[in-house]
Amino acid sequence: MNRVLPLALCFLCLAGCGKKVDKEKSAIVVNGESITRTKVNQAAEILRQGLLRAYPEKSFQSIGSELYKTAAYQLVSNIVILSEAKKQNITVSDSVVNNNLEMLKKRFPDQAAFQRELTLAGQTEEGMKKEFAEGMVMDSFLKQLLKDVDTVKEEECQAFYDKNSGKYISNSKIRASQVMFPVNSSSGKENNDSIKKAAESALQQIKNGSSIDKIVKKYSKNGAIGGDIGWFQKGDLKPSLEDALGNLKNGEVSGIISTDVGYVILQKTGEEEGKILPYEEVKDHVRFMIEMKRKNDFVTAYVDSLIQKAKVTYNDTSLTPLPPGTMDSLLVR
Repeated sequence: MNRVLPLALCFLCLAGCGKKVDKEKSAIVVNGESITRTKVNQAAEILRQGLLRAYPEKSFQSIGSELYKTAAYQLVSNIVILSEAKKQNITVSDSVVNNNLEMLKKRFPDQAAFQRELTLAGQTEEGMKKEFAEGMVMDSFLKQLLKDVDTVKEEECQAFYDKNSGKYISNSKIRASQVMFPVNSSSGKENNDSIKKAAESALQQIKNGSSIDKIVKKYSKNGAIGGDIGWFQKGDLKPSLEDALGNLKNGEVSGIISTDVGYVILQKTGEEEGKILPYEEVKDHVRFMIEMKRKNDFVTAYVDSLIQKAKVTYNDTSLTPLPPGTMDSLLVR
């Protein structure tokens, strides 16, 4: 992951950075502006939530020291970016700021609810307007900066795909048939026991060679429904059903699976492994990834040059910046 905070989050991390320096509370001081440890903690949590959304398969159970360091770097980046933007006289009109604030207010049921949320965040409406304005200034500045980044050529996309085609694989698919014996929670134990016995009898017949379709028809008087449920990918079915199918070989039958709606018997009838997707299907994604990396690399190099010129003091030495690329290791553990 690149070290530059996504533009949409920049303004969220500005609160807690101020001109007045309190040495007891200042974790970092950038050109005389203070960043509190509380603000670093808040920024680290925003970063953690973003990682979880982008990589849900990863289990970030807690915020490690790497995330705190990265959050601190991004807060420092915000200050130097905003300072440079102001030097270049980049501004945003009050009407644009007010319009954005009004849009935010509409997410709340009323003004009182909005004020309560501000109070909980230790914020005021004027402070929020200031954050909006500064965030928009940074956004405008970075967009202007990125105009100088070269566009991605078709041959670059093709070369990237040729080198990384193994990463563009379609999801594996499974086909299955099922017999379900619905259970009504209000029917009583005796009736439900009778339905379960019918399911047990049906399972034995399927194992002895009877087809799912014949069983569904035979036990329709017992409420059985089902048949071919077609092809599906991981995540399409309930976990209990998906897990049961995952343990079956093609043609094998599951045991009786108890669900909240009844008893289910599954049979795996087909399976297809994932295949490498052709370039034409993924070229837009390839172009997007190359463009994003190029832009992030450009901005990161630019911001690093600004930080090198700035006076940055880490009173909390645990927040000293990470070497470039360290965050990537978090995503491959």
